[in-house]
Amino acid sequence: MKVRVRGFGQAGDLLGKGALLDFQEGATLERLKAVLIERYPGLEELWPAMAIAVNDEVVEIDKVLAEGDEVFLIPPVSGG
Repeated sequence: MKVRVRGFGQAGDLLGKGALLDFQEGATLERLKAVLIERYPGLEELWPAMAIAVNDEVVEIDKVLAEGDEVFLIPPVSGG
């Protein structure tokens, strides 16, 4: 199954235009995390502070992915 990943802020800088990844059915965000950190090592440092959304809904790491899901990596935002 194909899953698209997009990042914002620093995560977007690392991913560029994003990534289209192929997984076996039943893959979770935990598996996606492992693949992303392998391909984009800079994400490991950012991961603990990021919110992860699948199809516009913030989810937990055990979320099971489905064909065509869009995953968004959202780092913390500060303002002034």
